[in-house]
Formats: sequence, structure tokens, C-alpha cells
Amino acid sequence: MTTDAIFIGIDGGGTCCNAKLFNRDKQVLAEAQSGPANAFVDAQQAQESILSAVKLCLASVGLSTSALSSVYVGAGLAGMGVTSAQQLMVDWEHPFAHFAVTTDVHISALAANGGADCGLVVVGTGSCGAKLYNSGLVQYGGYGFCLGDDASGSWLGLQALRHTLQALDSVVDTSLLSDEVVLHLGHSDIASIIESFHKLGPKEFGQFSPIVFRCAYADDKAALTIIQQGARYLDKLIQRVSDDFSQPVFYYGSVMTHYIPYLKQAAKKILVHQKIMPERGAIVYLEQTLRALDEI
Repeated sequence: MTTDAIFIGIDGGGTCCNAKLFNRDKQVLAEAQSGPANAFVDAQQAQESILSAVKLCLASVGLSTSALSSVYVGAGLAGMGVTSAQQLMVDWEHPFAHFAVTTDVHISALAANGGADCGLVVVGTGSCGAKLYNSGLVQYGGYGFCLGDDASGSWLGLQALRHTLQALDSVVDTSLLSDEVVLHLGHSDIASIIESFHKLGPKEFGQFSPIVFRCAYADDKAALTIIQQGARYLDKLIQRVSDDFSQPVFYYGSVMTHYIPYLKQAAKKILVHQKIMPERGAIVYLEQTLRALDEI
């Protein structure tokens, strides 16, 4: 590896792709954000988002795209637990000097406790739990929008829309939640709602998660029911990754913080806010892969 090598850590999720450019002392020199980077939902979009974020980082330090061949990228992406997504990312003909990619959960776990063993719960657009043990990662949940991601932002949005449609059908009573969703949509036409959301993904559903929490804080019964269901799942997930509440669990993700008041006391006691940026964990993973190749 040459002295002019550039190190960039990527944290790619269903909503956005965050990138940070580090020097050899692991100081952040630049950072950027681009579009969604879920490798399973859309691998091509993930690749485009990564490339865009890297270019933005380079531009921030006065470098042009000609520097891409000197860039060493470590990336953790949502959806990388799926074999087909892994293959698409491994086969990507990227322009970088090196590209090491794993799951977003893996880099978060590596960042959370400095690479040491720990439990982790991530709740953002998607959700999952994990245990890092002897440098190996065991993941729980995170099966995607259709089959999993319980309690996540996208899951909350889906539940809110389902409730709203039932309220518009007069199958259940209207609520503050259904009223707020209709207000956000700008209309209450069921056919239009179905047409608009039938083929949309996690990011679009996730936009409704703040509404659910806002209505829950106002003691709306429908919103509270959804939040409590999500919290029950997270209690069980935390119990699983902490060996029955016996070990600290780091948490990460914009949605997770809002759930804490609704969790069991046993879960609250062992939760530790992850303050180390996941992009730094991506650099740790990058170093591990380069070390295995004897490049550092």
C-alpha cells in the first residue's frame, strides 16, 4: 500500500449511504452522504451510492475522480447477509484500489466495542441483532422488509398505513395516527394509496415512523399498540444477543433511541449507546482483509 493511499469507510443502509474519509491515524478528514445502499434491494443502486459518496468525499479534500484508483474502501451494507447480494457486490468492477464489503451489522459491531466481543441491536430503516464473538458474527433477524425487520422504521410505517387503510374502511375506529397519516399523504383516497405504495420499499415506508412515535407520545391508542408490539420484539432480541440479559448490548440506529422508554427494565439496564461511528468499523474490517492479503 502506498503512502498516498486514501481510506474511506462506508455505512450503507436502506435510506442513505454515509461515507467518511480517514487518514492513517484514523482521523476523519471528510464525510459525505448519498442515496440508498441496500445491496439486496438494489445492488446497482448501492454501487452507485457508494461511488457517489466516495467522489463527494474526494471533492471535499480537493481531489478529483482520478484519485479513485488510490482509494481503499471498507463498506458495511444492509442486505449483505443474502448470498445473491454478496455475489453481486463481490463481482462489482469498482474503480478502487481495494473494496472490502460486509454487512452493516458487522461494521457496527466492530465499531461498538473496539472489535472485542459484544452484543448489538440495530434499529433504523431495518432492524436486527447480532453477537460478535472471537471475531465471528452471528446475526439474528434482519430478513428484509417482507420477511423481517420487525420494529424497524419501515415496519412502523407499514403498520401505520395498514391501520390507516382499515380506519378508512371503517373496520377499526379512526385515530390520531390515521388522521396524521392522511394529513401526511394529503388525501384519503384508498385506491391512490394502494397504487402509490404497492411497489415501494423500506425507505418510503420508513418516512411514517416519526408520525407513529409522535402519536404514541400523545397517548394515541393505535400508535401505542404498534410501538408496544415493536418493543416486545426488541426485548426478546436484546435478551437473545445478551445471553439472557447477562451482558451489555450496544445499540445503534435512529429509531432505536425512541423505543427505549417502552422496553423492559432488564433490557434498559444493559443497553449502551454506540458512540463510535460504524464507518470506523468499516475501516477495521478493511484492515482485517488487507492484513489477510499481506497488504498492510
